Amino acid sequence: MHSKDGDWPWHAIVFHKTEKYKLEYKCGGTILDQSTVLTAAHCLVTSAGVLALESVLVQVGRTRLLVANNRAQEFDVLRIILHAKYTMHSQRHDIALVKLVNQITYTNYIQPICLWNQGEDFVNRTGSVIGFGNSGGHTNMLQEARMRIVNTLECIDDNPAYRFQIAPGMFCAGNRDGVGPSNGDSGGGMFFKYNDVWYIRGVVSFTKTDSSNIGDAKEYIVFTDVAVYKDWIEQNLSRNSEPPLDLGPNLPQTCGKRKAVSFLITHGYDAKEGFWPWHAALFHASGRQLNYLCGGTIIDQNMILTTATCMNLFKGKRALVHVGLTRIGQANNRAQQHEALDLIVHPRYSTNSVDYDIALIRLATDITYTDYIQPVCLWKEDDDQQTIVNKLGTVIGFGFDETDQISETLREARIPVVSALECLEKNQGDFASRLTTRMFCAGYRNGTGACNGDNGGGLFFNEGDTWYIRGIASFTKPRDDSNVCDSNDYTVYVDVAKYLKWIKQYLRDTDGQPRKSLF
Repeated sequence: MHSKDGDWPWHAIVFHKTEKYKLEYKCGGTILDQSTVLTAAHCLVTSAGVLALESVLVQVGRTRLLVANNRAQEFDVLRIILHAKYTMHSQRHDIALVKLVNQITYTNYIQPICLWNQGEDFVNRTGSVIGFGNSGGHTNMLQEARMRIVNTLECIDDNPAYRFQIAPGMFCAGNRDGVGPSNGDSGGGMFFKYNDVWYIRGVVSFTKTDSSNIGDAKEYIVFTDVAVYKDWIEQNLSRNSEPPLDLGPNLPQTCGKRKAVSFLITHGYDAKEGFWPWHAALFHASGRQLNYLCGGTIIDQNMILTTATCMNLFKGKRALVHVGLTRIGQANNRAQQHEALDLIVHPRYSTNSVDYDIALIRLATDITYTDYIQPVCLWKEDDDQQTIVNKLGTVIGFGFDETDQISETLREARIPVVSALECLEKNQGDFASRLTTRMFCAGYRNGTGACNGDNGGGLFFNEGDTWYIRGIASFTKPRDDSNVCDSNDYTVYVDVAKYLKWIKQYLRDTDGQPRKSLF
């Protein structure tokens, strides 16, 4: 399937320069650090030997083969490092590093991958392979395919010719359904995600070809096992790279993280001005540009309620809060902008967990209440979650719409709260280790609900003409490891009722008097 910009920021393209100074797409590669790209050795040789440095070009940040974009970066080659035991007469040790003349500049769309450190047991696990491929002609869009690792015996039984080709340092993967890498994908990576970090385990090496000499995607593909060559790779990385976690002495500090992902009101409908006067839009300032990050809710003249996850996105950058806004990128004379004075994260929140995912933003200046800007009421009832199961609440936000793009217009959707038991039964794998009594699930599992960009926004209930906030959008299951939320699954909300005492200690007015809505 087509990948989206920013989905695979570590993918690199290896071009060969022809005699007529044209670029010929040859192989894929993977960014390891600011000056090193990992690929297959056979991508860098011909029958005459190793390619001349001036005949190789590397591009990063590109998702379309035939159309350039201003996010891409291009590099000449300083050095080609083939594994010392590689020969052109064998597929063994089919691994190489390309050292670049200039350093890569990391952006939201260009990032390094992490080297594998997750142990050796990976048979039957499913990973992602990406590339432009060649099925009678390269595809213009970067493609991704999910495929299963198979054990070596199964691979050889299916294709006896592999018996004389597969050796230690290789593994097989594929679905044998016509979906997978082909010519032009050699050198590209096979990636796995653990705890929101992406790792490279394989480099596409070879497969059986059909009568047209095109790789047969109905056969298993053989990969070079990166884990076997980890020591060799680290010896050749830039010595000035920062060590990441425990991933090796010479890898960058942050690797395997998608940066160009935000949390969607999919299949909702546009909100009318004044309907949700307590909604806040949180931005960070980068120079003169404002970047939308997530949602929040007005609970006092100088206080916004949101998630701790959202606070992590600021990373020390200037935080701005817009209220009275119903369209991003289109100012109106009703909206107000306020600087953040303090970011108050719950003391028990940890970036290693989604529990206690709640935070407050204290504003530097007071909000001026108008017909279009009002606070919401904190939950007044007890915190028994059974009292809200099957009730319909309204979630709002600027998050991704059905096209996986940030919505320019504030949207709303009505969704039911579901029991914890139902939530766990429908998604045991993703929610069992995360769900606590301080959270609840809501949604239809039909494509309608909160998603990317809606994190931090509220889930509201109307009781006797007064609106109350009960939930804050926290997290949901990602779609096919793409970091885009799966709107066909439930969303997990922070239960505001469990944190009333913590919230109220920061408010000026704690008398509990409900504030009436406009309706």
